[in-house]
Amino acid sequence: AESTKWRCEMVVDLDNEVWKMISDNSDLIRKRNKVYVSNLGRVKIVHTSGRSKLCKQHEQCGGYLYVHITFNGKRGLYRVHRLVATSFCAKP
Repeated sequence: AESTKWRCEMVVDLDNEVWKMISDNSDLIRKRNKVYVSNLGRVKIVHTSGRSKLCKQHEQCGGYLYVHITFNGKRGLYRVHRLVATSFCAKP
């Protein structure tokens, strides 16, 4: 039986949206599911079957958005602005 967490519609790209996979020096890379972040601040997980889902974003104190991502049974909190910065901004 198919897992209910992957029963979701295709993620529709917004105008001028660019997706980048989280860099491979990060602990977010897995063999099965890939995590992508967009230049507009959206985060999605793409399963090996090609199905994808957007990660729900939550607000922390101070207004920062974060996402919950579970890898190898461990759930982590990742700030969206840091994911975008590490993927799209040049390092000084």
